[in-house]
Amino acid sequence: MSFRRIYKNSLSPGGKFKNRFTSPARLIEKDFLPRISSAPKNASSIEKTYTLETKESPFMINLEDLIIIEQNLSQILDKFNNPNSVLPACEEVYEMTAENTLNQVSLLYRDERTRDAIRYSMVLQAVGISLTHYFISEYSLNHEMALLIKSIIFSIHQGFLILTKFVLSRVPSDNTNTWALKLRQIIKEKKLRKHNIDNTTFLDHYNQLIVNNMKKMCRNFISRTDDPTARCLKLSVLQIIRHKGITISESRSLIEKAFGVKRENSEKLENTLKSPFLPETPNKIYTLVLDLDETLVHYIDTENRGKYLIRPYVNEFLQALEKNFEIVIFTAAIQDYADWILDDLDKNKLITYRLYRHHTVPAGNYFLKDLKKLGRDLSKVIIVDNVAENFQLQRENGILIKSWYEDTNDTALKELQDFLLAIPRNQIQDVRAYLKSTREKMLNGIDC
Repeated sequence: MSFRRIYKNSLSPGGKFKNRFTSPARLIEKDFLPRISSAPKNASSIEKTYTLETKESPFMINLEDLIIIEQNLSQILDKFNNPNSVLPACEEVYEMTAENTLNQVSLLYRDERTRDAIRYSMVLQAVGISLTHYFISEYSLNHEMALLIKSIIFSIHQGFLILTKFVLSRVPSDNTNTWALKLRQIIKEKKLRKHNIDNTTFLDHYNQLIVNNMKKMCRNFISRTDDPTARCLKLSVLQIIRHKGITISESRSLIEKAFGVKRENSEKLENTLKSPFLPETPNKIYTLVLDLDETLVHYIDTENRGKYLIRPYVNEFLQALEKNFEIVIFTAAIQDYADWILDDLDKNKLITYRLYRHHTVPAGNYFLKDLKKLGRDLSKVIIVDNVAENFQLQRENGILIKSWYEDTNDTALKELQDFLLAIPRNQIQDVRAYLKSTREKMLNGIDC
């Protein structure tokens, strides 16, 4: 769901379809050749994530996400009078934190006061970013309103720096992780204001400043407008700030409800999922795991309803591979969106299984696809994806394909088809060794 249009799409019959099927926020795309990934073992994509231990269970957090979010918050402050800079920054912050493991940082601490302060700061961040985006995009702000919103963003930024310190406190000081070092340098350069108080008290202080300014905004400005969206926003904001125990997902749902948007929630599915995801007995020797967006299709959002484009040679590719591979679609998209495409795309039922966002492992703003959870012999599993980070847990099984948008002359799947068909033809015993050998030949300039 694009935050850019979140307050424009109502749940009217026309808007409901568009909201339901707007493409989920995708990962940052990179332009790769349609070849097997040859990224070195020390690739920065591995270093971006850091595993944090909690009492409940460990989780991975993407340290680069913290840098990007901080940069966007700084941009909102520095370019406040330039909507063309502020609005995209708001959108990126909101979407990056929507289903980010950053929302689990509070679980690192047993102290309830610290947990509450961290959780509530993430709640207020989402609300503050939403208000900023809406009023800057829809109104010509007077001086007093502009100062009020900027004060909210300043406190959110300060709170986020404190949150970053909480994360870094769990990363050993002698750790050489590039992203951790960059974050420490950012905090040092930003000269976080502090008056000899602990981080929890400091975070509580900025949380309260945000709450006070939001109350003032509701009382002095929103109450005076006839804008129905602004009035709905006021009710949601007041409900959130009066209920300090509200969860991050609940607060986002309230804000989005004010804009007429219903967000799909996969939390219940995530809590009940058990691996292996696939039946115990495979019906083919080899398993081919395929990404969906920008690998097989590309979604386009239009005024009336969304549509998707099909990559050249998709049907031929599926028909050829289905004879020797069980084909699994593994997408970071939500199920409703993916099924809407796949029910239409796969009329011949060539795809054996479908896995969705709730089957992935959240790692910051990435959704990792852990092939171990498939319940298949990894020596017989290949994953094809246009984002290397998605299969970083089993890079040796991965083939990186060029992102596709609308190039009608693209031949990546046709080339890949011939390469993959050689695997069953040659009865390859371990696809990982086969892919490794191919990578090495490519690096040495040998024709594959």
